[in-house]
Amino acid sequence: MTGIASSQRGASVLVALFLITGLAILGAILVRLMVHGSTTGIDDWYSEQAFQAAESGVDWAAYQIGSGTVGACDATPYTGAAALGDGSAFQVSVSCTPDLGNGRRLYTITSTGTHSAALGDITRQIIVEYMP
Repeated sequence: MTGIASSQRGASVLVALFLITGLAILGAILVRLMVHGSTTGIDDWYSEQAFQAAESGVDWAAYQIGSGTVGACDATPYTGAAALGDGSAFQVSVSCTPDLGNGRRLYTITSTGTHSAALGDITRQIIVEYMP
């Protein structure tokens, strides 16, 4: 009996070593998945904010056209910017192109919202045809 017990003394050390290694690999994989999920979530958040900035530009241009102050939208594209507390910034660029059609004016409004951050720029563009 002493021969069998003495030959199995290192088995528990090997099992423990494999178990610790497996858990370390599993932990590393989980951390990598969490970081990837966080980055994807942040990109989605910034993308939505850039889209909202572009929508605000469309609303602004439609208001300018509807209120009769179209010159501000026709002559030169409007560009606005705002900085946020986390070091990121938003920009919106709006241009309107009037087109005559059957005695009425058809405006093509192009609004581009951009979110600039340390990870890069995210841009969303909306093009709308508007006839007041």
